[in-house]
Amino acid sequence: MIDKKLQICSFKQAKRLEELGFDWNVTAGYRVRKIDGGYNYGEYELVEDCESGNYNLKDMFNGWNISAPTIALALEYMRIEKGIVCAVEIYGKNDYKWTAYNGAIRVFTNVLYGTYRDAENDLLDTCLSILEQKKS
Repeated sequence: MIDKKLQICSFKQAKRLEELGFDWNVTAGYRVRKIDGGYNYGEYELVEDCESGNYNLKDMFNGWNISAPTIALALEYMRIEKGIVCAVEIYGKNDYKWTAYNGAIRVFTNVLYGTYRDAENDLLDTCLSILEQKKS
């Protein structure tokens, strides 16, 4: 059976998005455990369906948190805010590929993914890498 709920970014993806300035409204986030004045990124939990729909979840949980958008929303952010042209393309009944463009940077995959979600997830990682390379 197909899960009809949109896939939420992994903790690592959410952290990378935050570092690149993601600030859109979301309804989920990762609550990170605070230890001795610092943060333990190895200990976190996903909190979904927050009523506020506000990306700034810090006040809601009285702690430090990272917004967790859906992958679809994160890719829309890449297109609108970061200027990356990116898309998952259908190559057959269960075959998907993706492409991403950002100025002179053009990235294509030769991998055939068995699900749209897998292709979309890998596409987000690639878009994040493109922006991180541009940043450095």
